[in-house]
Amino acid sequence: MQRLLTLRVGTSRLNRAVNLCQLNSNKLTFERYATNGQPKERIDPLPKNTMKLTGSENVRPVYGALASAAETKKDTNTSDKTSANQDVPFQSESDLRDNVLRESLKFVEELGWTIDAIRAGIRASNQSSTIEGLFSSGYDLVEYFQRDANSKMSAYMKEQMKKGEIQGTRLLIDSLKYRLGLVIPYASTWGQAMAQGALPQNSMRSWKSILEFSSEAWYGIGDTSTDINWYTKRLVLATVYKSAEVYMLQDQSQEKLDTMDFLERRLHDFQTLGSLRNTMSKSLSDTAQITSGIFSVIRNLTSRR
Repeated sequence: MQRLLTLRVGTSRLNRAVNLCQLNSNKLTFERYATNGQPKERIDPLPKNTMKLTGSENVRPVYGALASAAETKKDTNTSDKTSANQDVPFQSESDLRDNVLRESLKFVEELGWTIDAIRAGIRASNQSSTIEGLFSSGYDLVEYFQRDANSKMSAYMKEQMKKGEIQGTRLLIDSLKYRLGLVIPYASTWGQAMAQGALPQNSMRSWKSILEFSSEAWYGIGDTSTDINWYTKRLVLATVYKSAEVYMLQDQSQEKLDTMDFLERRLHDFQTLGSLRNTMSKSLSDTAQITSGIFSVIRNLTSRR
């Protein structure tokens, strides 16, 4: 199929002429027409007058005034495409959710770990309100935060291992304190986050996040064992860490220093595998003393549903 491009050129000599340029994939012809519509002459352009325009599958020769027009059209199209790509970048559903949830964290202090915070994140991300259907509840925000914090802890451990300055138990302690430090800015609302994780509809997702955290921590210090203690070590580490989060809820010390000390005392018990049972016992005892506040939050949440 041929494509026709009509170019009108007005000059001092040809102010009453119309130039018709006929293009196809193989040949370009240039015909000059007089004002009466009859062909006046036919010109077969010489190769030396040609210039090539690259833009699609075929490379077609472009001549004379058409070259300027085509070049301008190419630049305009390229600019339009670039602008369109910048205005509407492709995002997978997962990337879109993560971007919204990342923005939503900015509203947690004011709105809590709620769907309202996610709605605020949608607006802050300049997204349509219709994407709210991608989120089921405020726990999506809690889950995103935990996953992101686990990833940051893992990166921290890899960096420390690469430096070679600390390893083993010391690296484990420092890394979990680093992980807890990511939670501290949200300490005023973290009870609500923990309470949401304890709700029946979120419990499986909550345990999945906790066990992923434990695995990242153990792998981070080079523990890749698959023996009978694999599950025990991960459950104990998760219990110790979560007890520190609960402790943090009532900690009034500056920068939660008492919580950090509490966590370090418990983690020191990991120096020998034989002390794991005692470690779990101590952690469960400490947790039991202060979990009543968590269940109060749960009752408040469920009463508003």
